[in-house]
Amino acid sequence: MVEEQRRGGYESVTSSATLMVEAELSKCDNSAKVECRFSNSVFWRRKQKLAESESVYDRLQREQSVVWEGEPITVGFDYQPYLKEPSRRRVNITAMQRNELDEILLVGYCHDAQQERTFKLTSVCGEVLVEKLGVSVLPGVFVNDLQAGKYQVA
Repeated sequence: MVEEQRRGGYESVTSSATLMVEAELSKCDNSAKVECRFSNSVFWRRKQKLAESESVYDRLQREQSVVWEGEPITVGFDYQPYLKEPSRRRVNITAMQRNELDEILLVGYCHDAQQERTFKLTSVCGEVLVEKLGVSVLPGVFVNDLQAGKYQVA
């Protein structure tokens, strides 16, 4: 039986094994088989490295569960990353994901950074301006409307 556990850059392999040993009994004329059990032996080995073509960003994106994906929707919002000053962002949202901590993430092309970015919904300050409709809604309402298909091109 082998169980694996992952921590940091290492993984542990816990195994239980049974070893059969032939032993001669010194006070008897016959030999006997003795069963020895070794349980919960822990061996540590390095985790396998990521494939060279896969970046950490790609791996994180793969591990997210997609809640919504569709045609880009251009929105604007104030965004405050952890321990940084808030700034106005204009983003073409292409997907909404949920991570392992059950946080909602908005994925899309950021016009300010000029590259694909991921934004945590909890870091969006104030309202989200949906440019196509010219309306501002709270982030929670935006997420619900996005899932309901309110912003899809007809």
